[in-house]
Amino acid sequence: MKKVLVITYYWPPSGGPGVQRVLKFCKYLPEFGWEPIVLTVKDGEYPNIDISLEKEAEELGIKVIKTNTYEPFTAYKWLTRKKSLPSYELNKSNSGFFSMLSKWIRMNYFIPDARKGWIPYGVKAGKELLNNENIDIIFSSGPPHSLHFIAKKLKEISKIPWVADFRDPWTDLFYYDTHKRGTRALNKDAEMEKEILNSADFVTTVSNGTKELLSTKVEDLNSHVIHNGFDPEDFTDIDIPNKNDGTKIITYIGSMSESQVSEAFFRAVSDLIHKDGEKIKIRFIGNMHQRALDLIKEYNLESYTDQLGYINHCEVIIKLFESDLLLLVIPNTKQSKLILTGKLYEYLKSEKPILAIANLKGDAAKIIDQTRSGSVYQYDDVKGIKTFISQNEYQKPIHIDQFSRRELTNELERIFVNTAS
Repeated sequence: MKKVLVITYYWPPSGGPGVQRVLKFCKYLPEFGWEPIVLTVKDGEYPNIDISLEKEAEELGIKVIKTNTYEPFTAYKWLTRKKSLPSYELNKSNSGFFSMLSKWIRMNYFIPDARKGWIPYGVKAGKELLNNENIDIIFSSGPPHSLHFIAKKLKEISKIPWVADFRDPWTDLFYYDTHKRGTRALNKDAEMEKEILNSADFVTTVSNGTKELLSTKVEDLNSHVIHNGFDPEDFTDIDIPNKNDGTKIITYIGSMSESQVSEAFFRAVSDLIHKDGEKIKIRFIGNMHQRALDLIKEYNLESYTDQLGYINHCEVIIKLFESDLLLLVIPNTKQSKLILTGKLYEYLKSEKPILAIANLKGDAAKIIDQTRSGSVYQYDDVKGIKTFISQNEYQKPIHIDQFSRRELTNELERIFVNTAS
């Protein structure tokens, strides 16, 4: 087998879609003749812990090297009196003086991000792996995008080809819209982004919009879209309890930031329940911004809402099948067209109708339209949202097998072969 050095900050027991992307690549790469060796951090600062993903990673028997790292979040948690750092913290308002100060420092002094303290540790461990293993290619997946500098240094030392994976944009990341960044920070970040894009032999992204955006940064960017997806094996042998009371369950999975809070949705559900007498239950799985909690109260939906918080991935799959509708909200930002959330693909595999609130011309809307998996509405379209929820029949999605993790890993393998040759 050929060997690929996979550099990632997020690895089980960390949870979330970014972890699943890299984990599933590592799961299926051996089928195509590649042995992954993972370089990651030990005891990283993770928004969520997922024991089910940790178990899956252990069962794969992959060689994983975990290093120390320097994390400024230790001081951040001490100042803000927080035990953990949920990803939605970046979008929370009125979080207190120390929290606001810490976020300002993070945005303006930790360039490109606050995980940059891992770089020297990662380079040192990477050098040892290059000396001890016959590595054929390097694959780094960000964010955090600072880890790409580990790959860049290792490429310079070894001349081994390097593929850089962008799960999110860099300088155009959507949550930067709500944070003040000085000119120095913006310029430095843009300079580092261009440095990585020019240095990598190949770039992969998760959406056409992100690919097009990165292509504007440098000339003749070698890049290809490899979508996030679903693992068919995660959807086998699911035991779904019977639901006979006629209540329509609408489920939202993932953190809900401020830019994802749609008042039109809460108003539509409130009207259907309180005016039309429909039986509806809203279920949120993940962290929620305070604005969403306020709207639940404002529209008198407390008794019709379940807030489950973060749960293990295997439990999430069960909740998908228990649902009647699945809610997808793309962040309402200037870059909303290019945002594709990882949950969309598992929504597709569940074959439950998707109620999407998003840019009608965005990448998410295109996939939903092509697969006929649901309907997409503007952020303020109360009437459209109500009409979709109140439907009794929905079309079954089509052409979803293209998003199988195995097929997507096959695409990555072809890139490895072409880049390493």
